[in-house]
Amino acid sequence: MGRYVIFAAAGRKLALPLDKTAEVLEGVATHPVPAVPPLLGRALNVHGRIMPVLDLATFLRGGAIERNHTILVLNRQVADLALLVEGPVTIVSAEESARFPSEHPRFEGYLEIAGKRTGILSADRLIKEVEGIL
Repeated sequence: MGRYVIFAAAGRKLALPLDKTAEVLEGVATHPVPAVPPLLGRALNVHGRIMPVLDLATFLRGGAIERNHTILVLNRQVADLALLVEGPVTIVSAEESARFPSEHPRFEGYLEIAGKRTGILSADRLIKEVEGIL
């Protein structure tokens, strides 16, 4: 069984493997960072570490997340980065038979949950793409 964090961004449901996620934070303050691209224009203090916050909706389609939001802090082995997503989030367990390959360049596959496809965001591809923008 794989475990995934399910969230919304850019008007769609997405998933991230739970082992790529260190924390889920709700209601925390972020702070503006001048002179950086808008998609990384905020930062957050996570246990004494200043961490950039990637607005996932801006990254995926250009529109910022403005309503209730949640922050997914990535596992340090992945990157020192937090993702701003639309809240709330859920954690689900899925059998391998519910996971399918995807040809989308940002996804490592998709899950079939309640008859609907949920793209599994590739954290590694996401980091490489963000690094390419910077």
